[in-house]
Amino acid sequence: METQNTKRKSRGRPKLDRKKERRLALRLSSAEYLIVSEKAQEAGLKISSYLRRAALFSKIYSGLSIPQMQLIRQLAGMANNINQVAKLCHQEGILSGLTYFENYRKALDEILQKLKRP
Repeated sequence: METQNTKRKSRGRPKLDRKKERRLALRLSSAEYLIVSEKAQEAGLKISSYLRRAALFSKIYSGLSIPQMQLIRQLAGMANNINQVAKLCHQEGILSGLTYFENYRKALDEILQKLKRP
């Protein structure tokens, strides 16, 4: 009798290419857990896969820096000035107010460029 050197088929689930070795604990309130589980279900993922993708591929923006807050204050001051120019346009005519509006528009464009996130 001849012996056969055939490989046995491996049984069970195929091994993953990359083994996940680290574990991360996360505490959620009941309401937060429900929101996360609903979002995972909508995405068709398990909660762990959903959170892994969210952690790896989401972009989190930090709060506003002090210079950005100063720019926003400038915008608020400009809004007040534009309201005053609009009032002036109603009183004296539109042509005198257009030059003011053009100056404010240029300043506004500069501030918005500074506030844009990279």
